[in-house]
Amino acid sequence: MFIFIFSIKTLRRNSKTLLSLTNKQTKKRTTEQHNHHCSMTTTAPFSKAQTFVKDFNENYANKHEEFENQFWGTKMALASTESTPYSTELLSQTKKEMEDLLSNPQILQDAQIHLDALTQDNVDSREEDQQEVVTILKIIIKTCQCYTYPTTVAKSIREQTNQIEGALEKARNEMILGYTEVDGSFHPTSSVGLRTKLRTHSSEDIRKSAYEGLRSIGTFVCQNGFCEIVKYRNQLAKLLGYEDYYDYTVTNAEGFGKQRLFEILDGLEEGTRPLMEQARKELEKRHGVKALDPWNTSFLMAGSVIQKMVSIHYDGRNRF
Repeated sequence: MFIFIFSIKTLRRNSKTLLSLTNKQTKKRTTEQHNHHCSMTTTAPFSKAQTFVKDFNENYANKHEEFENQFWGTKMALASTESTPYSTELLSQTKKEMEDLLSNPQILQDAQIHLDALTQDNVDSREEDQQEVVTILKIIIKTCQCYTYPTTVAKSIREQTNQIEGALEKARNEMILGYTEVDGSFHPTSSVGLRTKLRTHSSEDIRKSAYEGLRSIGTFVCQNGFCEIVKYRNQLAKLLGYEDYYDYTVTNAEGFGKQRLFEILDGLEEGTRPLMEQARKELEKRHGVKALDPWNTSFLMAGSVIQKMVSIHYDGRNRF
């Protein structure tokens, strides 16, 4: 789960007159001195906070862009060049550098200090820029808290997990998917292409082959590190005080744990179950019991519009 920090606008230096000026010089001077004093007391912590936010955002943006370039370069199997190399090693390295920034306890501490200073300084709620800095500081704190690893053991587990994830990503990118024609010939096809065959091809044998091709992904990832990833993730989550990794990610993303999420989803499933059961009965009534086979259901429910929309030729080595 990755969270983005938005840049703030450049600080506007528009001073606002708090009192109306009169023709009396003494009152004008008094008013200017008062406004200058208020400006000094409010802008000093704000200026420091704005500099901190600007530096953090620039640093984060650079590291995040480097990670994203490696993520999509390896994900889309792009060709490496001397100027733009792509590899799982660089993917793991750039991810680690980004997470090192977000898990840096000094960043979290400084953000909290700046937020406390602005809060104690009673920032004028009418100043949009100042309120924006306060909001972004809160986002930075929330983000960094999601990447806090209190012990070296926890951080080490996270780094080990990243390495296995990178290796699995590489293996998955190089995995050859496809389906088998009736004559026995194998046709390499991407996962998107297989899903399209599953929904649109008139031959049940081809649809079944496409379905089995998609299912092979599960077996493949389990044989190439996914089970180890699950073990490491759960170990990390328990060190951080959570039931498991899913509980950890749900809590960080939603603000409540997986038990509460399951309560919500259970209610949704129970409420829609009669509709689902009735729909399956109707599908079986119209098309026979084989309509409930997983390689037939989506095809029979797709309709003629889907058939007309499918006009793209899928190359088996393309990435979508």
